[in-house]
Amino acid sequence: MDGDNIEHLISSLIDIFGNEAVKVAEQNSTLQVRGEGYGRQEKADVVVTIDKAQGVDVGFRLNQSTNKFNVVADWYLVGQCGKALKEAGISRGDRQSFVKKVHEGYVHKTTAAALGRKGFRDVSQKNHYRDVTQTDGTVRKARELKFQRRQL
Repeated sequence: MDGDNIEHLISSLIDIFGNEAVKVAEQNSTLQVRGEGYGRQEKADVVVTIDKAQGVDVGFRLNQSTNKFNVVADWYLVGQCGKALKEAGISRGDRQSFVKKVHEGYVHKTTAAALGRKGFRDVSQKNHYRDVTQTDGTVRKARELKFQRRQL
């Protein structure tokens, strides 16, 4: 996820977790990523609260040298938030499942913006998935995107 498209990351997180759960640091500032109370405390540019009562966050920190976001969290504690993750459409509490869901939304937002500049509009249904067969024969769910050319 590129730092140039931070608005797509934020929008994706809001779609998944709700507006109240997403915090964005002011320019030249960072936010605390809550998790374990005794280890090193991470800082991030964008923080999403997974479980407010338990104080569990996931942070997205821009790596200045790569212009990509690093995802930081106490993944053990995130994994303990099964109900909140399930409500967000995330099957497991591991890093890979979490990042996959966020990346899916990010790609949708980035694609919609690029096609919007070329005269198309997004008519995708929010949670519409289809089965896709991989080259190795396994089947996975993929979000179906639909775009229509705007009428002139």
